[in-house]
Amino acid sequence: DLLPDDPSGAAAGQSEPWFPAQLQGALLDFWLVYDKHCEALDAALLRFAQNHPELRRLGGVLSSEQMQSERRRSRERMYKVAHGDFAPYIAHVKQQGKAYARLGMQIATWHELSNAFHAELIPYLVQEYAATPSRLSAVLVAVATLLSRAMATVGEQYIKTKSELLSEMQQRHALILNASVDPILALDDGGRLTEFNAAAERTFGYQRAAVLDQRLTKLIIPERFRAEREAELAAALENRGPLIGQRV
Repeated sequence: DLLPDDPSGAAAGQSEPWFPAQLQGALLDFWLVYDKHCEALDAALLRFAQNHPELRRLGGVLSSEQMQSERRRSRERMYKVAHGDFAPYIAHVKQQGKAYARLGMQIATWHELSNAFHAELIPYLVQEYAATPSRLSAVLVAVATLLSRAMATVGEQYIKTKSELLSEMQQRHALILNASVDPILALDDGGRLTEFNAAAERTFGYQRAAVLDQRLTKLIIPERFRAEREAELAAALENRGPLIGQRV
């Protein structure tokens, strides 16, 4: 199942149609072949998934009844695509992008699955339309364009979801840091501050916004000890010594 908001085929927020109107007719030819061979295509994709390191771990998630139901929905989505209704297809692809991001899967996995579908489909298309080269070339272009648009859509949703997850994680991180009664200071490899929590503000008398990206040694080490401490810090950062990543 490779297949995910506007019946006109235009994605939300876009003035251009999601799929080129001049290729719509060729999608009907695609549908005729897909409908004839959908069981074989589904079986081939299932074999691909079962042998894929990321996809096979999801194999036990759906029952056989759920898989049959999803195959029916997939066929319905393809029928609507062939007849100009892209909304269910686009919604499904977006959901795929969101699910891949939340499961920690690579976006390349969806691309590999799409390529596997394409590779299985092409021989059926050639078999059906070899006698009419113009019809064959049109349907090949239409299918490639459809899968390319789907890949772009799932990628956009994947990046959006990853960004949302990162924002949520940063918010949780900030809550934990600011709830701590201990001063927490984090440094990058250059010895510059990347984190300075509320307890650190109270302890050292600096505001977080004022000290981020500043060298720690210049803020809290007396000048007469600064050169020695900077050398120690540089050595610790370079050698990944025992204090790195530890509470001190």
